[in-house]
Amino acid sequence: MDAKFVENTAIEVDEIIKISKKTKSHIKDVHLMVENPYEYVDKLKDYVDIFTFHYESIENDLDKFEEFLDLNKHNLRIGLAINPETDVERVFPFLEKLTLVLVMSVNPGKGGQAFIESALDKIKKLKFERLNLRKNYEYLIQVDGGINNLTGPKCFKKGANLCVVGTFLVKSPTKETINSIFK
Repeated sequence: MDAKFVENTAIEVDEIIKISKKTKSHIKDVHLMVENPYEYVDKLKDYVDIFTFHYESIENDLDKFEEFLDLNKHNLRIGLAINPETDVERVFPFLEKLTLVLVMSVNPGKGGQAFIESALDKIKKLKFERLNLRKNYEYLIQVDGGINNLTGPKCFKKGANLCVVGTFLVKSPTKETINSIFK
């Protein structure tokens, strides 16, 4: 978060690099809630496995994003996030080249928000599109925001592969809390 795309800031590039060096066996997915995601890719390409851009940060120059995906000279895995008010169909032209699609189920930038139910329809549409036999889609469906023991199972039932859990887990970091999300 760069205090421009969303009003808050988060972890700095140097911290991401330090963490990455200590966690070599884990997949590092960086969710870029920033105005210019391309500048972060250059700085982090050697330390991050998946870069998730926000559709809303690139929508004014989709040709540049398409070119970035086509060239992808570093063979990076790229995800695309969509905010709650963005139609999921906006990401469809890019699905073949994406590693994941991140459905934001809250407005980005702040923790502890309530889950926005319309995210479930987006998950369902993405799952249906991925199952389209005429296309070769392999992207994962990830959901972020308001995930808890009630919303997590709904997301998985609709077709999500991954859920990002923040506040719910921080409030009660137990094995039971974690397992309740998968029921």
